[in-house]
Amino acid sequence: MMNTIPIELNNYGASLVSQGKLKDAVATFKDALKSARDLLQSTLLQGEKSSKPSPNRTITRPLSPGVWLSDDKFPGRSNFLVYSQPERIDLSSQEKSLNSMSAEILFNLALTHHLEALSNPPKAAFAIVIQLYEHAYRLFTQTDDGDSFLALAVLNNLAHVHCKLQNMDDAEKICGLLWGAVLDAQNQDDSEHSLSAFEEFFTNVVHIAFKHSQQAAAA
Repeated sequence: MMNTIPIELNNYGASLVSQGKLKDAVATFKDALKSARDLLQSTLLQGEKSSKPSPNRTITRPLSPGVWLSDDKFPGRSNFLVYSQPERIDLSSQEKSLNSMSAEILFNLALTHHLEALSNPPKAAFAIVIQLYEHAYRLFTQTDDGDSFLALAVLNNLAHVHCKLQNMDDAEKICGLLWGAVLDAQNQDDSEHSLSAFEEFFTNVVHIAFKHSQQAAAA
């Protein structure tokens, strides 16, 4: 049976984010990551083979209201929408790989730093956020059971950070990845719910393309 300590710590951290206790949430997510890493190392030392769940790249959960945070600091036709809901892991799920679990915890840690940086916006704060989102995305792409929606959310939020820092070339590159990933996800799950879940991602891709074209025209 899987050790549930990383899951319990992660879910507690998610509750702290919902309460606005971001510094406490950061510390809790760090503890959750350490617990997951120790558990993985222990499994490898014991010579156990980590289970390989069947690939699950579809969106399987409904989106709650209020999960998108509108950043209205950008001039233009639309505001950038940041995915702001920390991920809670189901305690009853025993098939999630440790790498997938770590990716979700890392997403939560990156998101918490992101939310902190929005209220305290020095560039150094956003630099940490970029590193965490990039690490989380690498983990998502390396797991067979990585959550496709959270991988899209990582790219979406990473594009937002680059845009905040006026790194428009980087923001557009990330949006190119996001556009391709959204199309792939749509091809795998064309249900009505799935299509509506992608609307905000499409909005942000168009927003950044428009902003970048404005800057190019003004140059």
